[in-house]
This record gives sequence, C-alpha cells and structure tokens, in this order.
Amino acid sequence: MNLYDLTKQQSAIKDLVNEYAESNDGNISNIADQIDVWMAEFDVTGKIEAICYLIKEYSATAEAREEAAKNLAYKASADVAKVERLKAWLKYCMESSGIEKTKAGLFDVSIRTAGQASFVLDVDLLNTPTKYIKTSHSIDSASIKEAIKAGDVEASSLGHYAEKTKFVSIK
Repeated sequence: MNLYDLTKQQSAIKDLVNEYAESNDGNISNIADQIDVWMAEFDVTGKIEAICYLIKEYSATAEAREEAAKNLAYKASADVAKVERLKAWLKYCMESSGIEKTKAGLFDVSIRTAGQASFVLDVDLLNTPTKYIKTSHSIDSASIKEAIKAGDVEASSLGHYAEKTKFVSIK
C-alpha cells in the first residue's frame, strides 16, 4: 500500500463518519454497518490503519478544543471577578457619597437590598435539639469491597466485581 492509497482511505473513512454524523444529528453510535460495508471494499489492515489515523486526528482535535475551552473558562472567570470587583468599588463609592440612585449617561444605577436575608445558624451540633438534626445512612462500599477481597461470604452477597472491559489501544 502506498501513501496515496492510505490518504485516500483515510479521507474516505473521514467522509463516511462526517456524512453519517451530519445525517444523524451528530450521533454515530449506529455507524458500524456503514463501516462494515466500507471495510469489505478494501484491504482490511489498510482500513484499520486509516481508522487509527482518524482516531488520532479526532483525539488531537478534541484535546485542542478542551485546552481552548479551559483557556476561555479561565478568561471568563477572570472577567466575572473583574465585574464583581468593579461593582463592589462602585457600591463603595456611591455609599461613601450618600448616593443610592442616579442616572449616569445611558445607565440607571442604584443600590438595592436583596429580596430575602440569608439564614445563619447560631448553634452547633452538640447544642441542637435532636428534632432539628437530620441523620442519613449510606452504604460503605469501600468496606464491602475490602470484605469481598478478604473472602467474607456475607459481603459477597452484597456486591461483586464487574467484568473488566476491553478497549482499543493505539500507539
């Protein structure tokens, strides 16, 4: 197989996946039949190689997009922090000047009181009557897991280890 054939096959599988995704609202979970038909037309190892290249390409694209999303999220949180600091500063300036409401160009600015005050508890757990204490129970799965590993018969009726999953590794 030469480089031209590989590029052609890689392009063919990419087109197949993209066309299927477009026609199914981005869902490619049922594409197996389409790939089986495509696989029957050419050399299987060449197709596997083309699919591996496509997986690598999509993985790299996903990583780049995730990194871009992280950068955007970081910038957005910095912008939100700037907004909060500016609002706090504006509130301080208005309160210091005795201004509760003003018109500033296109903006109507006012200092308002929140609709409902926050509730603050003034007691600790030890001094709180029991009727105001909520108790919850939960299963200690870590203890059950350790007991099963140790051979505890009772614990083995409470859970089990699932079958290990198989996955494709591309190096």
